[in-house]
Amino acid sequence: MENIYNNLKLLSHVIAKPTEKILDFSQLDNIIRSQIPLFNEVDNFEALYSDFITECDKFKDYVLYSELSEKNLVALGGLFGSGKSSFLNAFNADWILPDDIDPETSVPTYIVHNEDYQVCAVNIFENKIQMEPTDVKKVSHGTSQIDEQQIPSVTLGHMLESILIQTPKHNYANTAFLDTAGYAKPYSNYYTHKTDELGLRSKLNSSNFILWFISAETEFITQADINLIKSVRKNIPKLIIVTKADTKPAEVLDKMCDEIKLSLANNQINYVDVLKFSSRKPQAYDSHKIKYYMDRWDNRIYLSSFAKNLKVLFRECINYYTKNADYEAVEQLKALQNIFFAQIKVIADKAGIYMTQPEQVELIRKPLEVVREYKKLQQIRSNPTIKNLLANHVFDSHQWRLQEGSSEYTTKIVNLINGVMPHQ
Repeated sequence: MENIYNNLKLLSHVIAKPTEKILDFSQLDNIIRSQIPLFNEVDNFEALYSDFITECDKFKDYVLYSELSEKNLVALGGLFGSGKSSFLNAFNADWILPDDIDPETSVPTYIVHNEDYQVCAVNIFENKIQMEPTDVKKVSHGTSQIDEQQIPSVTLGHMLESILIQTPKHNYANTAFLDTAGYAKPYSNYYTHKTDELGLRSKLNSSNFILWFISAETEFITQADINLIKSVRKNIPKLIIVTKADTKPAEVLDKMCDEIKLSLANNQINYVDVLKFSSRKPQAYDSHKIKYYMDRWDNRIYLSSFAKNLKVLFRECINYYTKNADYEAVEQLKALQNIFFAQIKVIADKAGIYMTQPEQVELIRKPLEVVREYKKLQQIRSNPTIKNLLANHVFDSHQWRLQEGSSEYTTKIVNLINGVMPHQ
């Protein structure tokens, strides 16, 4: 009876609608779902719109999960079943994430650090609910035996948009992991709307860092992997992890890693490293190198990219209709953009999320772009050692924070340059 009670309690939580909405997304949703699709003549609109939807969903997650605030996002990608969840379980020594699941019941799951163990979720009604740690596996696997009799399991993954797990075993205070369903080809038995390649690509594009997983059992990187990685934004660091390393001899693993590096290089894909890992032997292989990169990423300065990423669709649409001399559409898009960002700003302010104004987005520049401009104005000769110093020490320093789009961004960079750049 206790099992029945607990399962019914979980079901009631998962399907509950909010009694009141502190933050109302309805006007945003109207713009996103009804108005923006009217401009679908734009080249590559499907990919642009998918990225836009994912960024909006991420924004909602950051609003509803205050625990994600000021955290860089590391997204896990790869073929469905490539070992992403098993990696997180073993890497954090915290076996809470379900593995060997049906892709239809998988739920995007955030993992963050907290001294107390807590689990919550957001359902399809945008209601934030509290859950027990054991509920995470029930959501995907369903209920099992009750009173020693097997009854049909009821899975609830389709009722949840996302899950947030807070655990003291996640050792990265400034970083959140996002476990995705991965992707599957349309002809695969694992293909669902949750394992669609476009959906995964958008989630990766919305992240700050990427862990890409390839099973050692395949012994090579597929062309599908190459195509998907190549379609992701080039400026997002990508660390490739070969999982299930214990299933292959050392010489096979080394050859596989070398061939992956060669394939990535031949396709002009920048990557951080290609490393080996086994969830059965989490302290062996290249686990120390993975931890090294995780430590570095955890110390990176968090810069909100919501405004920049959300504006991409508007910018591309406006450029398209300007090029085609459809100035009425251009004015409609500009007005829609202003309304959209005004709504975003209201919600962001209530949630305590810094949001750059859309007109400020063009002011956001990479530090080394400011360096090049500074050198030109000061007539300073090019020196590669200075560039390396700035890239590896100054801009990788974690003693200062910059807010995107603000005048302080450029001012602080210039002050730093003054401190290290020689003058004639």
